[in-house]
Amino acid sequence: MLAAFGAGSHGRCQKLTRSAIARHDIRPAQPEFSLPVLPALGVTLQAVRKARKAARRTAMRSEKTLREQAEQIASDRAALRMGPGGLESVVPQAEREQLAQQADTLSPFRKGVIFAAFLLLFGGFQDGFWLVVQPKLTSLGLLQVVRTEESQSSSILLVILILAVGAGLLYVGTVLLKPAPLPSLEDVLQEEETREEARKELQLARLSGRWYYGMNLGQSYEISNNQGEWCFSEELAGRKCSCTLRIVGSWVHGDLVDEKGEEVGLIRLRRTTGNSVVSNLKVPGSTTWGNPNEAIGW
Repeated sequence: MLAAFGAGSHGRCQKLTRSAIARHDIRPAQPEFSLPVLPALGVTLQAVRKARKAARRTAMRSEKTLREQAEQIASDRAALRMGPGGLESVVPQAEREQLAQQADTLSPFRKGVIFAAFLLLFGGFQDGFWLVVQPKLTSLGLLQVVRTEESQSSSILLVILILAVGAGLLYVGTVLLKPAPLPSLEDVLQEEETREEARKELQLARLSGRWYYGMNLGQSYEISNNQGEWCFSEELAGRKCSCTLRIVGSWVHGDLVDEKGEEVGLIRLRRTTGNSVVSNLKVPGSTTWGNPNEAIGW
């Protein structure tokens, strides 16, 4: 009975509780955030974004682009060409000395000659010293050595000969066998520029002459050196065209103009195997080269 009463009471309590909840609109408690939490979260997210942007900018600054690297190399090369002595400062002195030693093939022979020269000079000076001191010591009774005038003169001649040979060997070892100085980087660059200029001059000189092409070789153009400038001249459709040639890679280019100064086009030429020259013409406004034209020389 008590159990039944308890069960009934429990059921009524549940109904009362549910009705009270429904009547007073009582809802389960929900977790609430205080107002200061949201601004704090916004500040934190903004700080994270700024940190990411800063890290990205740092990474971009730390890695140079190919253009920046090329500009740096060009700047360094220009700086190297600025003044005497600047090039030598690029290579450490110790490394330059090491390179000079490696290039010095006469070093063992030179050291032997200098060593022999020092031995002869040392012996000659020692004998000369005794030739001067010995008579004084003999006169004081400290030495019992008797020398004739002939032996004294022969000893003097021998000492002079030894000293002369030693001095000659020393001159040979220190002057004649002196290692060649290591060429400076400035000299190397100058030599490279000289070779490049010679190569360009040869490339232009090989185009010199009159070249014939077309039906029965009826057309021709001429390439000549006019006061240090290589010039191209040809008559095209009754228009006399000419230009000054310049080297662009393996080709020779020129901006053709007629007698009135009007632009005809851009021509490029290159010497091929045999006695022939191939050329192309790019007319104004075009982005492609025309058909190749091969001309031969007589």
